[in-house]
Amino acid sequence: MVKVYSFWIFDKHCNCIYGFEYDSIKQKVHKVETDNHDMIAKSKILYGLVFSLTSLTTRYYYSNKITNESDDSLFPQKSNFRKITTGLYTVHTFKTETGLIFALLADLESGDSMDIELQYIYRQIYMNNVGLNPLAPLDYAETETEAKGKGFRQIKNDNFDKELYNFLEPLL
Repeated sequence: MVKVYSFWIFDKHCNCIYGFEYDSIKQKVHKVETDNHDMIAKSKILYGLVFSLTSLTTRYYYSNKITNESDDSLFPQKSNFRKITTGLYTVHTFKTETGLIFALLADLESGDSMDIELQYIYRQIYMNNVGLNPLAPLDYAETETEAKGKGFRQIKNDNFDKELYNFLEPLL
């Protein structure tokens, strides 16, 4: 059985707009909030990891494409890694065309199976409750400072929380 440790959503401006971590000892969910400095620090570290590896793999991809003269595409496809595995856990990522990054930290038994779950979370839960909600902001960074990774706005949607928790609860 797969065990999920935490779930995160980052916007295109490097801001964590949603996140939670499950404490299996206390049987409690810790959400990212502006006054929870520990969770904010964890979100910045996780985003830094995902951003750095994306940058590294993309640069490696382009450096290999320069030597390959048979590729005549004007806009070569970027490297799109989906999983980072350490000795203790696996970070699964799903990137959308609008720049959102969904990240799920799970145990090593998760394998490649979390891609479908992340796509379901985006297409069914996120889009139905946040993306298509006329009251939700289109962009969570409203000022120039917030667009530089210093944003504080987050998804505040009870239906999204409920559906996401119901979907992930068997895996917590």
